[in-house]
Amino acid sequence: MHSYTADEIFAIFSRVFGGLKRPFTLHSRTLSGRIVYRRSCHSCRSVAAGRADCAHCRGGSYSALTAESVLNHINGGAAVGIYPADENGLCRFSVLELGGPAPAVALRYLRDACCSIGVSCLCEICGHGESARLWIFFGTGLSPQAALYSAMRVISEAFSENINGAGAITDILPVVGNGFGRPAVLPLFDISDNFSFLLNDDFEPVADPIALLSDLAPSSADFSFPEYSVPPEIKAELCGSLYINTAGLPPQTLASLCRGACFVNSMMAEFSGEPSIVRCFELSGGRLAVPRGFDISALLPGTKISLTDSRTSGRKLRLKYTASLTGWQKEAFKALIDSGSGILTAPTGSGKTAIILALLAKLGRSTLILTPDRVTAVRWQRRICDHMGIKENAVGLIAEDKDWPNGLFDIAVLGPNTALRLAEHLPSYGVVFVADCDRMQGGAAFRECMETVCARYIYACSARPTEQARLADYLRLYIGKTVFSLN
Repeated sequence: MHSYTADEIFAIFSRVFGGLKRPFTLHSRTLSGRIVYRRSCHSCRSVAAGRADCAHCRGGSYSALTAESVLNHINGGAAVGIYPADENGLCRFSVLELGGPAPAVALRYLRDACCSIGVSCLCEICGHGESARLWIFFGTGLSPQAALYSAMRVISEAFSENINGAGAITDILPVVGNGFGRPAVLPLFDISDNFSFLLNDDFEPVADPIALLSDLAPSSADFSFPEYSVPPEIKAELCGSLYINTAGLPPQTLASLCRGACFVNSMMAEFSGEPSIVRCFELSGGRLAVPRGFDISALLPGTKISLTDSRTSGRKLRLKYTASLTGWQKEAFKALIDSGSGILTAPTGSGKTAIILALLAKLGRSTLILTPDRVTAVRWQRRICDHMGIKENAVGLIAEDKDWPNGLFDIAVLGPNTALRLAEHLPSYGVVFVADCDRMQGGAAFRECMETVCARYIYACSARPTEQARLADYLRLYIGKTVFSLN
């Protein structure tokens, strides 16, 4: 085995991983076993920055990575993490992270797909085989959007006939947000037994991984998607999600549907706050589950959708709202009733609450109201009790750990455990309303709730256009379009 100097190793890593542009991160394990990382920032060098974005360092006060740092990474010190997008916003690689019970099986499919389309890649096993990564290298720098599409091209090729294997993919980089996104730890690290090693063509650990990196040549393969046949008709069922019957679907058609349900917004080169890949699909039992607002016709133009509606109308409630609506409020009320789902946008103080209360009274069904915070939840509880003839103890307010829903009329603060605490009643609500959806945060919690509800009527209100909301694309997928706007 060749004996490499620190400078030789640094030169090889710099070439393969796009020059190791600053900033970078250093990951280390604390005495308690928790892995923390800090960014290469002169101002907060001693801070374990688990979430700091170092906005004050944008002027260029990041330090440069050295050969000693890379050597320390390989020898089990602080592991080096780099960002796929450099300071020019270009990516020279993409990373597919895999988990599940057998990540190495999915890794083989992906590696074979790279070979079939002439893509340079590296296969990496992490820990004790519990996770794996596939590094895909590009011949030139690509925009984050193009890098993501290139990764999806590999996934589509790998799982076109065995799409179930795509479930092993837990994340895809780059993930570009307001800052640099999320870093990818370089291969060949060894932090307290959480080690990494590269695999050869026979899927055996490489004896000389540095030589493997040295011989790696980035490719300029064609990442465009092949043409696929469009079926004349598909069967689907609408419930909490839209369930598509996969029987008889051509593999490339199925892969295209899964690809379309991966991107929150595939036209954005930079994503704000939420991950760029959300994996909004599940495939099991011969059915592909996608969000109810997923536009199949855009991916399969000319295909007839035979739809079975299995949504629930919930339990009937005696609700009343006697206040009268103004001219524009009547117009908005009619638009919401006619649509059956959708979003109402109007400025603060314009009277959205009156419209929603009249809407809930008209529908008269078991209802769940999701709110962004406790203050909003209490305000809605007070207005419902004051204007709809409901006693306060009949309205479930789920804002703390001790609170529990009643399944008839509940108001909940959206949080990481909301879906778990509402699990018994989520499928039985006939109406779901998202209050102040422009202020909602926590895409994972929102998705978990909206994927479980089977309500026939789903509405939301916003004080500003939802395009400016943090969860804008989730709102589009799980609720629908804006049906009335006063903005």
